Amino acid sequence: MRKWLFQKMDRVVIHLASMVVHRADNPEADVARLSCELQTRTFVERPWPAAKLLFRNARDFTYESPIQSPWAVNNTVHGKLFKTRGRSESLVILAHGLGGELSYWSLFPILGKYMNAAAVDVAMIELPYHAQRRPKGKGARSNFITSDLNAMLEAVWQGIADFAALIGWARANGYQRISLWGFSLGSMVGGLVACGPNAPDVLTLAIPVAEMEEAIAGLKFCEPVRQSLAKYPIPLESLDLRANTPQVARENILVTDCAYDLFAPPGSVKRLVSAWHGCQVMPFTHSHISIFFSPFAMYAIADWNIARVKGEPA
Repeated sequence: MRKWLFQKMDRVVIHLASMVVHRADNPEADVARLSCELQTRTFVERPWPAAKLLFRNARDFTYESPIQSPWAVNNTVHGKLFKTRGRSESLVILAHGLGGELSYWSLFPILGKYMNAAAVDVAMIELPYHAQRRPKGKGARSNFITSDLNAMLEAVWQGIADFAALIGWARANGYQRISLWGFSLGSMVGGLVACGPNAPDVLTLAIPVAEMEEAIAGLKFCEPVRQSLAKYPIPLESLDLRANTPQVARENILVTDCAYDLFAPPGSVKRLVSAWHGCQVMPFTHSHISIFFSPFAMYAIADWNIARVKGEPA
């Protein structure tokens, strides 16, 4: 019954996501350019400059994305910083998943205050084409996932650059140890950041989409992407986390393994763990969606992050 209920939650969300995915009009992919960017890992291995944060108040900030898309509203990164009462040298950065605004608005502040109590600062930003960065109006691109392969990969590169820039800001502002904790799509983006020169000191991949090709081939809401790839085949293997090498000590990498996950099947997680030999694994009898509703799971992962980002054994 538990497995059926949790996987039902995944199926419902997958169906809802398929209803809002962006379908571009007659998208034509620049196969040569995209293939070159993927094969050379141009955007993963680039050292991105530190962000220049502008604070509207004590908590909310913005900065310009290092990569500029055609949509002005998407080029301003919005985020929040939950600070401890004293000076903290440890920072955890949270990265939400696809369509993860609800977790950003509701769960992340809870995690922020929880980790603040342990003298750890917490930052979070909105992914490209989410929340305040989502373009509106006729013809506007409304989703990170789109049949326009040029635009979708640009969103991936932009996400990498945004988090790398925030890590650069954190290092320039006195944070000695930084953790990047991603969920789902945020795990994929965060994992790629961790394979570049702006890598954090600690990395958590919660319900990771570890293999892009497998996700696109199996998920209902990726159907428009599959159709575009059939016309314009490009090599997506370099987006698989196991095809990249993390610049984070393996003992400081945590991967969750959810037995009932329908977004990222356990097989892909096991292959990632095998490729990144030595990383830590935290198993849960949850699905991709149900884990968000488990205080036990969230606080267990938070406690691991607190210990590691403070340089303590987990």
